[in-house]
Amino acid sequence: IRSSGATSPVTFSNSSGVVFTPSAQTGGSLSAFTLTGAASLALVASIETSDVNFNLARTVQFATGALVTQRAFRIQAPTYGFVGASTLTTAATVAISGGPTQGAFATISQSFNLLMEAGAVTLDSAAGAFSSTLGMLARTVTFTGTTQITNAANTALYIGSITYTDASALTMDNAVTVNIAAPIGAGSVAITQVSAFRVSENVSYATHAAGFNYAGYRLNSHTVTFTATTGITSSPGIAGMSLGIITATNGSAHTIDNGATLYIAGAITAGGSVVITNNYALWVDAGLARFDGNGTHIFEITTVAATDAVISRKFAIKDGANTYWVAATTSQ
Repeated sequence: IRSSGATSPVTFSNSSGVVFTPSAQTGGSLSAFTLTGAASLALVASIETSDVNFNLARTVQFATGALVTQRAFRIQAPTYGFVGASTLTTAATVAISGGPTQGAFATISQSFNLLMEAGAVTLDSAAGAFSSTLGMLARTVTFTGTTQITNAANTALYIGSITYTDASALTMDNAVTVNIAAPIGAGSVAITQVSAFRVSENVSYATHAAGFNYAGYRLNSHTVTFTATTGITSSPGIAGMSLGIITATNGSAHTIDNGATLYIAGAITAGGSVVITNNYALWVDAGLARFDGNGTHIFEITTVAATDAVISRKFAIKDGANTYWVAATTSQ
């Protein structure tokens, strides 16, 4: 179907819908549907021009009865096979090459590959060789210029702040930008290690500045401004990181040998020819540290055999040039 010169070149009007079913093809390369956008010049100013617009904004009414799932736009996944043993490195049902790029005289403040204007987004995963619900593949970002980059938001994943507002008094018990639930094993599935959030990939740096600083998790210095005058009496009223109490429960007898709200496996391990002058598992650089304890003990230091030569040097308190050692005995 081809028409030229009309405002709407092609119009389908059919109560039974429109179905495209390409014939099966053997050999060659098949593209069932291709839309090639035409160059557009001197368009009307300040009016959006969409290359493709699926306008589904209407009312769809059903007869009375429960409906489990209703999807307005659905893309079903294909099955890729070969006539012999072969490897398909990356497969995607939907791929977007990138966000819009700046042309002549254009300044794009924000460019997105995918913009969800409103509503929730649900990502369901299926078992497979790469079964991540949301996967961000490793890639290389190459800078050809020499201008220093000072933007703090050069990130692989950026999530901006959400502003909640109301014309009248409104109380929100919890406001969260990202909420992550830990994986759950069901049926006969046995999970060895469960993590709601994990940083596990190895990284390598060929060059770095003398002031280089690596952190698997970083909470940058920032300012929280309160414009209201109501005092905050909760504890803690503000915290860089707040760890709540985890409740471990079971319907029958169950033993957990060790539990901790915060667990640190140890100090950094120096490998190869790396030398770490000062190495700590926990470092509080400034400010007071408060440990309330459990009403009986503040610290519990693992005891060692009485014959251990370093039994008197298990816990050190440093005050300037002075070092005070505390023995790891049950009486202390």
